[in-house]
Amino acid sequence: MTGRSGLDNCVLQWVQNPLPLTERPFQALAEQAGCSEAQAIAVIRRLRDQGYIRRYRAQLDYKRLGRVATLVTASVSPENLDSVAVAVNALDGVSHNYLRNHRFNLWFTCQDESFERIEAILGKLTEQTGVEFWALPAQTVYKLDVRFDPEGPSANDFLAGQYQSVSEAGGVVELTAEQRQVLGLLQEDIALTQSPLSPDVLKIAQELSDQGVIRRIAAVLDHRKLGYMANVMLAAVVENDRMDAAGKAIASRAAVSHCYQRKIFAGWPYNLFAMIHAGRMEDVQRFIDELAEEYRICDYALLPTVREFKKKPVFYS
Repeated sequence: MTGRSGLDNCVLQWVQNPLPLTERPFQALAEQAGCSEAQAIAVIRRLRDQGYIRRYRAQLDYKRLGRVATLVTASVSPENLDSVAVAVNALDGVSHNYLRNHRFNLWFTCQDESFERIEAILGKLTEQTGVEFWALPAQTVYKLDVRFDPEGPSANDFLAGQYQSVSEAGGVVELTAEQRQVLGLLQEDIALTQSPLSPDVLKIAQELSDQGVIRRIAAVLDHRKLGYMANVMLAAVVENDRMDAAGKAIASRAAVSHCYQRKIFAGWPYNLFAMIHAGRMEDVQRFIDELAEEYRICDYALLPTVREFKKKPVFYS
């Protein structure tokens, strides 16, 4: 039993999908849920206040804004961990920062205008902290879709599904002053009212969506409150001739939110990464055992999330 009503779960499912870019977007939710528009909005507010909804705002394609990003890791001693995490969190381009159970225990994402600038930032961070940082930029993106079943984790999350390719970003979009202003507004949580976006904002939001700058306006849920207590990063060594098949197979599972082929470095041979979310570690291990047998994966590491130091989207001005 989740302790939530069927209406609650319907709302939590709906808000993870793209918000309709209409004057009264929550009417569609009300029709689907069989309730009034006012009731639908009230449920969203309550679920936000209860912590099930972490944020409800635009999710952007940073590449269309002329940005690049990479995963970064470091091996940090326990006595220095908090101070190094504080230094990492202070960087404007860092959105996520986690402690994971491994010798390489600090993992974060970093964005900037170029990889050269990121390397310079990491160099300064090394001077500041005395810790060496390693960048693992993505070479192939198989999946980037963070959604969770409000009913909680189940065995169905690990069933193979149809692979959906990640659309490649086009060129950099040069934003007008009006578009920049609206983009700033849409990076804040939307107002939970009948008409959260004015006609002028809706028009520009649609432009930004058509240009691929806005992936969608949607809610991010607190998956732990839904029962996803085993959150693990898989890092595996996969031969190049099996990489594409393995990446697509892993990405097709609902339990997987991210899947990438990444660059390796000396001492780190793992080139396929996936974030897996489940109720129990046993379920994750069973899934990995099946994958390892099918794709002849002999060397892998499972890095459970131990602590969340930062989880906040990068703000674009």
